[in-house]
Amino acid sequence: EIARHQGVDLYNYESGGYSLHKVALAHTNWYLQRNYPGSEANYDQVKSGYLDVTEIWYSVWGEDAFKKGAVAKGRPAVDIFVLGPVTLSHGERSLSFKGTPVSLRANISTSTSTRTIPFDVVFTASVTGGTAPYAFEWFLDGSNSGFKAATLTKKYDLVGAFTVKLVATDKVGLKDTTSISINALAPVTSIETGSNNGATRFSNDTMLGDLNDYEFITQNRWKVVRNSGDDRMGLIEAIPTSNGLLAEGALIKSNQMNNFDISFDAKSGESLSSNYSADFVFIFAYQDSQNYIYLMANQTEAYNAIYKVTKGFRTEVARIGKQLISDSLYHNYIIKCSIGGIISITMDSKSIGTFTKNEFTTAGRIGFGSLNDKVFFDNITIKSAALQVRGSDNTPKISSQIKPPNWTVRKFLKKERSINVKGQSLQF
Repeated sequence: EIARHQGVDLYNYESGGYSLHKVALAHTNWYLQRNYPGSEANYDQVKSGYLDVTEIWYSVWGEDAFKKGAVAKGRPAVDIFVLGPVTLSHGERSLSFKGTPVSLRANISTSTSTRTIPFDVVFTASVTGGTAPYAFEWFLDGSNSGFKAATLTKKYDLVGAFTVKLVATDKVGLKDTTSISINALAPVTSIETGSNNGATRFSNDTMLGDLNDYEFITQNRWKVVRNSGDDRMGLIEAIPTSNGLLAEGALIKSNQMNNFDISFDAKSGESLSSNYSADFVFIFAYQDSQNYIYLMANQTEAYNAIYKVTKGFRTEVARIGKQLISDSLYHNYIIKCSIGGIISITMDSKSIGTFTKNEFTTAGRIGFGSLNDKVFFDNITIKSAALQVRGSDNTPKISSQIKPPNWTVRKFLKKERSINVKGQSLQF
């Protein structure tokens, strides 16, 4: 360019079959097609260095590849880097830009991404940057669907995880690719014929066997369902939330407690062969929707842990390190919280572990739920429940036993003729 200002043409100089034109065209095509030789470093070098002068190349040779390279790189080119102290005017060039071009970016928005089959999903393509008009290609699990419009509707009636990919191309040939995952969940096929529609009692063997004994985050997602030959409390739908927060919960209607011994049976309602992170949770120290602690039982071993949610942000408190969901059968879980913030976990009479944390001393409500999945609960029994208090010397003490609500006493007395208290049988 300096020589050109002095009337000398070095742009078109060729010697021994080599020329600036050939090198420039090769580097520009390598970048546009990502068909460059060698490592990724070559690509970065071409993008950060050679493409700075594509606008100049286009003004000299007028070839479309150089124009595409200039648009992809963005204007202005770094003339001061390329030419040092020589000041050039873009007004001498024949390439005209409308504003400042940016790289092409494709995006997919959906009407939903996780649902129970069957369901329809509407995919909508959008583009930023590049040069209109745009062309679209949709790929469904790797296969070109043949759809070219900006909107695609797809019906999902099979369980699984599916990928939808969009390739967007602008007027000058710039391309960008993006994709999105769709999770098609199995329906609650385990709910058997004869489900107790509208019923509230799911267990006659415990004092916590009625839906009226619980307060739900979303009432209509909890039902009494017939599963494995018995009535259960079922979470039939859980819409995932962000940052590991509860999607659904059933909180026992009782006073706050931080010293308890609870037993329950649970079974995932998910297809474990397709949902590798199926979960359910036991909630305790619940203050409100933004502050609580939960124990996650998960099919994936690494996810089994105790988490604390504070002001809507989750942190891991203790890693359990063992799998708490291993199959599609009911298992019994016993969770004890003792003085000093000691939590012990038992599954089918086998000890899972004991964990001591200051966080576990917080009093709060307890309950059940899930982050993402359907789950069934039954045979829920609180063997003991008390509120831990501290004396003036900060020594942990136990208050008098929390009195159960009147509904518990009434239901219990209706079906029992005696009760054993500390080894003595009381008749009534």
